[in-house]
Amino acid sequence: MKPRMNTPKTLLLAILALACTFVLTGFRRETLTGRKIIDEYLARHGLSTKVENIKMVTMDSRGNVEMREVLRLFHEDERETQYSLLRFVKPEAIHGVALLSKLGEDNTYEQSLYIPALDQLRKISGSGQKGYFMGSDFAYEDLLPENPEQFQYKRSELDDYVDDIQCYKITARPADKEAAQSTGYARREMWISREDYTILKIEFYATEDQLLKTLRFTQYKSVDGKKGAALASRAEMTHHLKDTTSMIAVTNGVYQSAQVENLLRTESLQHWKTEYDEQIEAIFKQPR
Repeated sequence: MKPRMNTPKTLLLAILALACTFVLTGFRRETLTGRKIIDEYLARHGLSTKVENIKMVTMDSRGNVEMREVLRLFHEDERETQYSLLRFVKPEAIHGVALLSKLGEDNTYEQSLYIPALDQLRKISGSGQKGYFMGSDFAYEDLLPENPEQFQYKRSELDDYVDDIQCYKITARPADKEAAQSTGYARREMWISREDYTILKIEFYATEDQLLKTLRFTQYKSVDGKKGAALASRAEMTHHLKDTTSMIAVTNGVYQSAQVENLLRTESLQHWKTEYDEQIEAIFKQPR
């Protein structure tokens, strides 16, 4: 008869703990999909209202720099319809040029560009959103909030790093043929911080193998009024084929508490009033 083997209790507990860790880690890896990571990013950092003064700087391949001042507004109403506005303030030559975007119930964006010199309101939709906005390296579609209904997200098996920050790496591709026709990118590679779910970098590919542009987000700041929310104060787009760069920097921002719905209409673009500027100025002056 063979002698009975007694496994030490501490060894059994160690084996059990290791097994539990393996199971739980595998479970998290399986359930935390690319789409869920994007949803978490939107839940943490999505805001109902934004009022910002920004500077847009463009640099061509010869190093020539052009600077513009822009008013940026965003509002999401109770029906989850999203409106956003970019309106140029300086230089005087493009003062009043404005881009209004609206996300409707069909989960697609409608964009309207108003050019005061021509008193012209031009609709931008479908393939037109692939075009570049006012000579910058930002396409019209780059200026829109992330729209998860239009894309499929796949998480990479391995995490990656940006500036020593561990990130989830997500590949975004158009969800269907209609979405593919309205984007200029075969895919996007997105780096999202594991710690706080901020987006640190996006690579835009014209084809599966051709890297077109890289967008870097830096200088994140917390947002008053929403715990855990943060916004990048600087976004820099590099166009690798043209050897050009465009940068957006937030110089002043108010979030969550501002009322700007009346400014997010095509009528407001075409007939901007002095009282609208006064309304924006009052928002920036309110206590924070």
